[in-house]
Order: sequence, then C-alpha cells, then structure tokens
Amino acid sequence: MLPGSGLKGLALAVARSNGEHETIFGTQKAAGLVDVLDAIPISPPGKNWIEVDIMNPHYPDWYQQKKDKQGKALAPSDDQSPNPIFFLTVSPGVEFEFALLCRTRTNEAKDALNKAKAWLIEGLKTLGAGAKTAAGYGYFV
Repeated sequence: MLPGSGLKGLALAVARSNGEHETIFGTQKAAGLVDVLDAIPISPPGKNWIEVDIMNPHYPDWYQQKKDKQGKALAPSDDQSPNPIFFLTVSPGVEFEFALLCRTRTNEAKDALNKAKAWLIEGLKTLGAGAKTAAGYGYFV
C-alpha cells in the first residue's frame, strides 16, 4: 500500500511551481478541493506481487566506521565478508489502483481533480514513490 499522504506529497512536490496547489490540496487553515486516498496493489490471479531482493554491502566494517586496535578507521578491503541483507519488494509489473476524490461537484473541482491527477502521474514517473528510489525502486510507468 502507498499511503495517500505520501502520494499527496508527491503530487504537491510537482505542483509547487503552480500557484493553484493550495486551492487544490489545501492548507493547514482550509481544506482543498481534492483528497488523495491510499493506493493498493492489484495483482493478477496467480502472480505473486511481493518478492525478496538482496542488498549485499561488501565492506561492513568500513560502513559501520569500525576502528582497528590503534583506533585508526578501517578502510574497505577484500578481507571483509559481505553481509547480505534481504528485504521485500513489489514485483515488477504489479499494478496499483489510485483514487482521487473531489470534495464538491463543481466544474472548478473537476478541473482541480484533473490537475491533481496529472501532477500525481508526473511525480510517480519522475520522482518515484516508496523506499529506495535512489536505487531505482518505486518508479511507475
């Protein structure tokens, strides 16, 4: 699941260059025209949507800033054993269902909804969502 608050923040990050974002998403003083709900994965029947991945730091002593007996910082070296770290990730190709809601039934709210949708789509493609985006995870197509 991707929390709606994070998705709203993602769309807001894209929208900040546009002065309408406060009207659309609101402020601490006033509600906006659009609500962003949590996104949920929808998995095709028979397909696992979660899989195990591995991160394998090769120099654990160096990363942990350990020191030798003389107090000198250890450098990366081939005598350090890799320390595999397993974690769960969403399988490639899993689709998510997103929902944006208008607070009112006006043309202004409908236009706001379309803008919010466009900002969210751009954010999902260019900024990514979730953890480890710096490592390439969380980008949507």
